[in-house]
Amino acid sequence: MIRIEQNADNSLLDIRFNYNDEYIRKIKKIPQAFFDPNEKKWIIDKSYIYILEKLFEGEFMYITPRWILLDESVPNYTEMYKEIPILKVALKKPYKPHKFQMFGINFIHKKIIEYGFACLFDDMGLGKTLQAIGVTRLLSKNILNFNKKYDIPFLIVCKAGLKYQWKEEGVEKFTKLSSVIIEGTAKKRKSLYENAIKKHIPYIITNYESLRKDIEFIREFKVGCLICDEAHKIRNRETVSHKAVKKVQKEYALFMTGSPINKDPCGIFSLCEIGNEDFIGNHEEYEKRYVTKIYGLYGVEKFYKNLEEFRLKIEQIALRRTEREVAIEMPKIIEQDIYIDMTKNQREIDHYLAVEMSLAVNELAKIVKVIRSEKYVFMAPEEIEEIEQQRKNLDSKVRMFLTFRLQCSDSPELFKMSESDYVHKNIVSLIKSNNSGKLNYLVEHVEELIESGHKVVVFSQYARMVKLISIALKKHKTVVFTGKMSAAQKNEAVNAFKKNPQVKCFISTNAGAEGLNLQNAKYLINYDIDRDISINDQRNKRIRRVDSMFEKVFVYNYISKDSIDENIVEANKDKKQVFDYLIENNLEKSEALKELSL
Repeated sequence: MIRIEQNADNSLLDIRFNYNDEYIRKIKKIPQAFFDPNEKKWIIDKSYIYILEKLFEGEFMYITPRWILLDESVPNYTEMYKEIPILKVALKKPYKPHKFQMFGINFIHKKIIEYGFACLFDDMGLGKTLQAIGVTRLLSKNILNFNKKYDIPFLIVCKAGLKYQWKEEGVEKFTKLSSVIIEGTAKKRKSLYENAIKKHIPYIITNYESLRKDIEFIREFKVGCLICDEAHKIRNRETVSHKAVKKVQKEYALFMTGSPINKDPCGIFSLCEIGNEDFIGNHEEYEKRYVTKIYGLYGVEKFYKNLEEFRLKIEQIALRRTEREVAIEMPKIIEQDIYIDMTKNQREIDHYLAVEMSLAVNELAKIVKVIRSEKYVFMAPEEIEEIEQQRKNLDSKVRMFLTFRLQCSDSPELFKMSESDYVHKNIVSLIKSNNSGKLNYLVEHVEELIESGHKVVVFSQYARMVKLISIALKKHKTVVFTGKMSAAQKNEAVNAFKKNPQVKCFISTNAGAEGLNLQNAKYLINYDIDRDISINDQRNKRIRRVDSMFEKVFVYNYISKDSIDENIVEANKDKKQVFDYLIENNLEKSEALKELSL
């Protein structure tokens, strides 16, 4: 993928791409093109943009909008949004949607009727639940006998820990209608469905895990509108959850998430595939049009093309707003990266792991070189199978060492808690101290925040680390939140943090990164950085909500110096650039949306 943006000198263009021999050969064909080694970018005269586009047809990501580069007129987004008719939405008193939410309800309603599905990608904290309920009210009002027409008028699928929140802070808060939560044994779940259908209960609320188990039963019924909350849970089309949701017989579908992309655009395609396969086409058609595959160090590497076309396609069925586009005050989020020294022993362990990882990478590179060679094509099937197996084994080994290095950055004690034979044979003996630079810093940092009268949210990707953090903070009353807890236990932990003044710290794995409203906390600490940019974003927005009591909220990212953490941070910057290009609104589009919320 070629990233193109305007140079500080408006007559020049900056061109960036990951190292690629073919790209370099092509760009050298452009007159006077030269490479800036300090900035790691190619620079060409703006007048050669058409040659550039011809050489790299469809492989551009225009960091500076194309119409600016070509000195064309500004797109008229205002006219596009004026096409949306604004219909009245009745919610239970005293609740009334903000003007931007009213527009969102009508936008989604129109697109659902037009295309059979729509996507609400509003940033976390802007009230996607209210807008979803509003859409259901419009469908019931404007489509003849909607609720009687379907066995299940509205099937809401969410994370297990959010089912009660959807019932209490969604259906019951904004409507006078009834709902049922699907839970319990298989027999009980089936009985709940049958009873709800018999009594014409409009809202059935289940979670992704239960849907997977019940899908053969559910697919016998017709659903009016399928609502998938935290829809990034089904963006991987290879997962069981994606395949189960795809089997639901539905008239319409609504997908809601503030994080539709984690590392590539296929996440959005996967939602379109469930909503209406004819909209973009099947997976084979999608890959042919938008994906270039190259055999890289870790097997098949995907590069994306025709992203501008794909972005315009998404624009037809998706709505994305951040606080920049709405007429309400969101707390200002102040994010700070804190670089922390590892202990001497942590550095020793990390050095050992880095060397082992490097050896595995070198071995993998040799295998990939064979796969890329001409002789590979003429190898016997059994030889190819053996080489592919070696590649898979080495790939797994590299990823294993990557995980170990991340754990080393967090705390050496994680290795002692591991169930891996390799860890106990090769790493535990290297541990001379349980001390962790991050954990030592965290204890002092949290105590300082608590003493100043505040509550704190702490995230780590490892359940074992959550346990270690809770032990380290045992002098304070804390609650933990992990994926292994039941829905009731999760609900209890959230309520204790929100309602009990004695509970000062909420310590969670990524299981708590989605859907929770923790607006009573002013401070959030990311003990580690996840490789999935959407998870990091989701974490941060737990304390940044429309109804927050603070003007500013603070997020601290802990990064171990000279560790794998720093590589993760850099890699995530590249992923976010793709997300911003496809999803975030440019200035002109943002201003048009602002007009609708004033």
